[in-house]
Amino acid sequence: MQNYHIRRLVWLVIIVTMVALLPPVIFGEPRKADGTGGDPWRNTIYDFQTLITGLLALTGAGATVFAALATIKQMRDDDHQQDLRHRRQMYLDRRREMIAAKRFLDRITPILVNVNEHASTILNRLEGDAYGYDQLEQEPTRSWSHWERVAYFACLTQFGVLRRMLEATPGTELELLMAQPERMLERLKDGVSGACQYGLVPDDIAMWSDDSTAAPMAYSGQAAVAVAEAIHAAQELKPVLETWYAELEHDFGVEKH
Repeated sequence: MQNYHIRRLVWLVIIVTMVALLPPVIFGEPRKADGTGGDPWRNTIYDFQTLITGLLALTGAGATVFAALATIKQMRDDDHQQDLRHRRQMYLDRRREMIAAKRFLDRITPILVNVNEHASTILNRLEGDAYGYDQLEQEPTRSWSHWERVAYFACLTQFGVLRRMLEATPGTELELLMAQPERMLERLKDGVSGACQYGLVPDDIAMWSDDSTAAPMAYSGQAAVAVAEAIHAAQELKPVLETWYAELEHDFGVEKH
């Protein structure tokens, strides 16, 4: 019951009580000295005035309690509506986050998959050359096979695509990343930056698929370290991103209920 209904009910009780009691008390004929005669309604009020007063007091107290209960109920209803609005807004916010996260995952996953597909062909060579460069201070001198060259250039091409994609990614999408995928993505970005800096020169593009067994023109021990690091980061990032998105989906599904 709304508060204004309660107020109208209270005023109705007051008016009915006044109409029932005041006219007989004011205008009714009183009893005679011997206790006979007088207005019956006035006599009834006079005889039961204590009881009537008690009933009025109880009625007033009941009305007060009823008004308090109605107020509490109204407050609970308001809180419930506010909670529903809050949950609805949270749902919409999380839904926007899920859409942004899915969009980011859909863009980066094919790049990581392509890197992983070519990594098995070239990674052993890169790791060996990187070890020789770091530990023995030796530059790589071995010849390359055709497929090693294809895999190397394919990885570098994907790293270039990845760098451009990350540069074009809105900050609102990257802010959704949790601590672990964010750290690993930063590691990948550093690796990609080094790979693109040391691993490729424009003249290498013409050697993409020729039959030469020479190493790419820009290839060096430093390039081996940078490209190997970028490949490892790409391989480790893919399952972490998938786990991150699965956790978001789980949380979103729980919140919907």
